[in-house]
Amino acid sequence: MWKRCQKEDCGRAYLVDSKNPHDCASTYCKRCFVFHPQKRGCFIQKKKIAKKDYRICVFDCETTQDSTGYDNSTLVNEHQVNYISLRITCTVCSDKGEMDDCIICGPQRLLDWSEAEGHDPIPNFSEWLLTSFDKKYDTIVWSHNGGRFDSHFVFEYLCKTNRRPEPLMQGMKIYEFKVKNSPKHSCCIFRDSFLLWSIPLAQLPLTFGLNCQDKPFFPYLFNKKSNYNVRLDTLPDKCYYSPESMSEKKFEEFSKWHDENSDKMSFYLPDELRIYTRNDTEILMCALLAFRRLFMEHVTKGADVLLGGTTLAGVCMQVFKSMFLRDNEIAIVPERGYERSDTASVLAIKYFEYRALRDGLNIQHAGNGAEVRFNGKKLDAFIEEQNKAIEVLGCYYHDYVRLFLQLKVEASGFPPGVQTNEQKLEFVQKYKEKYKVEIRLEKVVWNPGLRYIAKKFSMRNKLGKNLITRSPAEFYKMVYDHRIEILQATKMSEMSLRVNYCEKTDFVSEHSCSNILISLWTTSSARLVLLKFMDQVEQTPGAKLLYTDTDSCIVLHERNSLPLETGDYLGMMQQEFGAYEIEEFCSGITLDMQNCKNFQYNDFRKMIMNFGANQPHNFQYRKIGATKNILPDKMDESHQFTIEQHDILCRVSKDLNPDQLLVFRAIFTALLCDELAPRAIMLHGSAGTGKTRLYNAVIEACQILKKNFIASASTGAAATLIQNGTTVHAAFGFSIALLPPKKSGKREQLAKASLIIIDEISMLDAKVLVLINETLKDVCKNESPFGGKVVLMGGDFHQLVPISGEDKSIYVSPLMGEFFHMSLKIQMRQQNNNEITAMLKLVEEGKQKWAKIPNANRVDSMSALLRHVFGENLTEEKNGIILTPRLSDSEEVNRTAIELLGGHLTTIVAQDVPVKPKGQPQPEEQEDCEKGPMLKPGCALMLIKNLSVLDGLANGTRLFFISESNGNLNCQTNNGKTLSLKKTSFTFGKSPKFVREQYPVILAYGVTIHKGQGQTVDRLGLYSPCRGFGIFSAGQTYTALTRVRKFEQLKVFAPGVKREELILMRNIQPKFVRCQITKDGKWQKED
Repeated sequence: MWKRCQKEDCGRAYLVDSKNPHDCASTYCKRCFVFHPQKRGCFIQKKKIAKKDYRICVFDCETTQDSTGYDNSTLVNEHQVNYISLRITCTVCSDKGEMDDCIICGPQRLLDWSEAEGHDPIPNFSEWLLTSFDKKYDTIVWSHNGGRFDSHFVFEYLCKTNRRPEPLMQGMKIYEFKVKNSPKHSCCIFRDSFLLWSIPLAQLPLTFGLNCQDKPFFPYLFNKKSNYNVRLDTLPDKCYYSPESMSEKKFEEFSKWHDENSDKMSFYLPDELRIYTRNDTEILMCALLAFRRLFMEHVTKGADVLLGGTTLAGVCMQVFKSMFLRDNEIAIVPERGYERSDTASVLAIKYFEYRALRDGLNIQHAGNGAEVRFNGKKLDAFIEEQNKAIEVLGCYYHDYVRLFLQLKVEASGFPPGVQTNEQKLEFVQKYKEKYKVEIRLEKVVWNPGLRYIAKKFSMRNKLGKNLITRSPAEFYKMVYDHRIEILQATKMSEMSLRVNYCEKTDFVSEHSCSNILISLWTTSSARLVLLKFMDQVEQTPGAKLLYTDTDSCIVLHERNSLPLETGDYLGMMQQEFGAYEIEEFCSGITLDMQNCKNFQYNDFRKMIMNFGANQPHNFQYRKIGATKNILPDKMDESHQFTIEQHDILCRVSKDLNPDQLLVFRAIFTALLCDELAPRAIMLHGSAGTGKTRLYNAVIEACQILKKNFIASASTGAAATLIQNGTTVHAAFGFSIALLPPKKSGKREQLAKASLIIIDEISMLDAKVLVLINETLKDVCKNESPFGGKVVLMGGDFHQLVPISGEDKSIYVSPLMGEFFHMSLKIQMRQQNNNEITAMLKLVEEGKQKWAKIPNANRVDSMSALLRHVFGENLTEEKNGIILTPRLSDSEEVNRTAIELLGGHLTTIVAQDVPVKPKGQPQPEEQEDCEKGPMLKPGCALMLIKNLSVLDGLANGTRLFFISESNGNLNCQTNNGKTLSLKKTSFTFGKSPKFVREQYPVILAYGVTIHKGQGQTVDRLGLYSPCRGFGIFSAGQTYTALTRVRKFEQLKVFAPGVKREELILMRNIQPKFVRCQITKDGKWQKED
């Protein structure tokens, strides 16, 4: 019932309440939520924990980083959710321990959304969660570390769909946000469980003693859309598990697990995502329920703290306010402090009067008008004849401290030395006698998670707040509000803004449990205890105090002379490393002006950007001054990338795999910032490991950074795959006789180049490598290897050897010892068939003497082979080829192809002209001979001469015949460009010599394996008429089998092998490939 006050100076309406009668001088306080006089300060109010049923949901997201986005104009990989797992329970089911049909939980307890199965995880998950439950019960949705990751994806989606979530945030960290789809639906409250326990999810089973599977290892870097359909018979390579982010102990555990299980376990990404995320949600759900049960059983006597507790500090404050706080005993301290006036509690004055009467003393205090000052500070009371001061502190939280001290001691386990049952009983008994705390013997178990005891009284009042608005009027009202300061406005969608703001200092209001004095008193008291121990150290001869924190210190002292009093109980010091000797001591720095200049945001940014992917630590810091001469007097100035260089390199290298990235960073460390870094790098990589992709990334970065470079390859075909590529001979100006360059233009280009790239180095003769080295030293006037240039040479030594023979390979060159050797091991080409990949690996390493061709890859006729590779009409597939071990076999393939191909036959006639011998007249006779190919429209050709490598017209380039007219051969390239070729001259013969004028092409349905090296095709055929599929030289088998992108597109015709027999290709291994790369980058032969 409401009444109106009849007094003239009041006249307010009030609710009739016998326990709280109306007081005209009182007004309702929005800070402490009660009526009280304005002149009286506010008190922290006792508040019962609400008892209501609600849903508990936990979810976990996994993301890919396939797509890219921009962050402050820098191109970065963008996380996109591709899998979500959700678990559901409620307080009723949790308390009963049953999982029966429940109207609160609903019929579904476990749900998954997978992009691999056609879902759009975030929209599907969010909409299901918002629309599947009615308004009767709230839904609390937890994710571990969700405030910094998982919840952001949901929050962004809700903003874009104009749901207006109500966030509690600090910066970009989300503490919680609430959202409701409509009045008839449940309110969903998203929270971060990491705020309850600041420990990794993997430690929760140990912390709470959970009976669930431990968190498994997962290859986060393998989570890509391209791997959805990839089935592996083994685990993914270690590099996909981000081992560089693991602690040393964790890495040892992971490495042992991977080594033991790699060959025993298969891997299919969609299944593993489901297993991994479900395991995460199971751990989190079990931990939340265990935490809730712990408080309900041992602390709150059945009250649920999980409903109102966002953080561990908030949970503890709930318990304190509901169970231990008494009315009007702890004040809410004003943000700007109290006015200076004498105040004293009635309880204190009564105590002083009682003690004065009891002891017959004259006690001066505020009640008798004689409050005394000491060093400018007022004392509660002073006894002059005893020279004693008295301060009265009401013990508002004695039971509270006793209860949580009990939990803390139990979670800390028994101290060192307490092992026998008698010692344990003595420990428990002493705690009871000394602190009146009952320690339960069976509960004393080390538990790192429960040792966190949090503080809430000192929480800042001036915290940032957030508002999601769709109204321009509401936004501009905030802009012109003089009481607040807008920190940031972020566009969330086309129709909404997130406004981050805080109250200006003069308008800050205290939160409902603000009392900075309690926090100050607690920490100050702890430091006074610490001061006692510091004094003990200072008074001990030979002891030196090195470092102190609130509750610990590091002391240098003589052996067997401990300067501190130690013990196992509250307020005593314990030795953590008493049995160890100090070999080195490092301390934190003082952030004075000079150090702040050297150690700033940009340093942290570089450190973070450079973290991971097994990258070398390129970013080092300038000298930072020591606080107490702990660091050496001198520290070398170290080099580092500029911010602009770093951003460019990150942008260019964003799609490189970890192996490629390691080489990429090594190149630019040497090129830009570290003269001591290896400058000659030899890159080893099997077919399909992405050598060409790496070269092009390096070239792109050089172009942006305006660094001169020369890109080349040992063959024209390989050179066309590299940006601005040319042949080695053309790049260095070498003649066919391998003489040094004499043209000043070439020498000038070599001198200006900061970087030199050479691909397919394994096919070069060792003499060429020596000539390259000597040429660069001569051009640069520098006797360092390769003239001190940064050199990147790469190839696959398991493929074909130089035409001059194995003994002329650069492998035998002493210059191989001048290189820093690096390797690419991640297969980028043939990832779809584990069995084939494993077989090719064995062939590459020489561990399999015969390569077995599956029957599914076999055809029974030459026509079937041709139609598989080039299409039904032999003109449809533009990127196919048939490889043969011998030239005669290739000619047979080409003859058959021309016979099968429709259209008019064109015979190319060559003209041979004898060369005039010295001192003799010119021979008069000329000879027309059919030395050229017979062609039909659309037939496949290959250039046999480097015409213009930069334009893609190199020895090995594929063309397609159109017609011959007016002395020109009209052809089309793979990309549809039309060109006309003229005849060129070839010299052959010994005595007499002839010059043959002919078009520089051959038919290219079939070519030798040597011609195919360096090429990658969509369809591949292999042909050999010899018995058992003859292979005649080293590296042919491995080179042939690795030319195709997908092994399913390989077909083999082997008429010399019976149908019921298996096709076996002999694997002749180059002699020099039995070697290994050592940890320090050396090239070492195996015994």
